[in-house]
Amino acid sequence: MFGFFKSYTPQQKVLRNYFKSQFSVRPRNIRFYEEALRHKSITSENKLHNNERLEFLGDAVIDSVVARYLFENHRQASEGALTQMKARIVSRQSLGKLGKAVALDRYVEFVDGPYVNKLTICGNAFEAVIGAIYLDKGYKAAKASLLHVFSQHTDLNKLVHENKDYKSQLLIWSQKNKFELEFSLISDIDKGFEREYTIQVLIDSEIKGSGTAGSKKKAEQLAAKEALVKIQGT
Repeated sequence: MFGFFKSYTPQQKVLRNYFKSQFSVRPRNIRFYEEALRHKSITSENKLHNNERLEFLGDAVIDSVVARYLFENHRQASEGALTQMKARIVSRQSLGKLGKAVALDRYVEFVDGPYVNKLTICGNAFEAVIGAIYLDKGYKAAKASLLHVFSQHTDLNKLVHENKDYKSQLLIWSQKNKFELEFSLISDIDKGFEREYTIQVLIDSEIKGSGTAGSKKKAEQLAAKEALVKIQGT
């Protein structure tokens, strides 16, 4: 028993304490958690596994936990409303903020650079950590850990009622006022470890907003948000 704990390196002991403190979980197989903190930008050099597969797994676990939470706590909400609530909770921005809140940015290994989006890296790592907990301790432990982090750092009731789907808001406004709405991809640039998209939104062929982000959906939301500000200001 005691020999098992002595097998951990000093750095691994630091990680164990970190996950116990922030995620309320005691790692058994520390290698899962080390992999969860390894961004793809460093794997080309040392050939180690990165966190993308764990990110995929953690994404599914988070979806399941959040869907169950919303189903049980918002019994009058329709399927569409539940879907929108879940989208707000599990959005890349929300998970990135959670990752920052639990100080994942201090532990994720990545190659820094001028085009690195640290919020995205934290969000991806957060998903990967939940995936690591699932592999190491099972679904119940992953669920308990996720809900613990939410309780410490997020007001879920406030978050589910925020309407940040600017694209949908703009679509409803354009249909109501009988305007032609178009989202146009202006550029798609390969930045090395991630892409950068620029989207323009046109209302009756007039440019009303633009947005640049690491995903087309995020760029569309930023462009729609800018357009709504202009519309509401007129």
